[in-house]
Amino acid sequence: MSCATECGIVAIELLTGIPGPTGPQGPQGPQGAPGDLTSLSGDVELTAGEFGAVATVIGIQTIPVSEVAPTGTQFLQYNGIRWAPTTFDAGTY
Repeated sequence: MSCATECGIVAIELLTGIPGPTGPQGPQGPQGAPGDLTSLSGDVELTAGEFGAVATVIGIQTIPVSEVAPTGTQFLQYNGIRWAPTTFDAGTY
């Protein structure tokens, strides 16, 4: 038996010390692709779009929302029938 062939493994094991503490966690990776919408319920309508499903609000607490979107200083206001765009006028309140 020669130490050159059988003691080498023992020497390497003896030189290997106790593992040190774990280092800091690296940065968070990029966000993955969004999942597909397959179903919704309530006042939302799901339709097919160019890049997947598109959710559209069609009501607020079962009251219909106008198909016309508010612009500029407009906001949605209930008009007795539906939520519709209304121009903000500070003197009308």
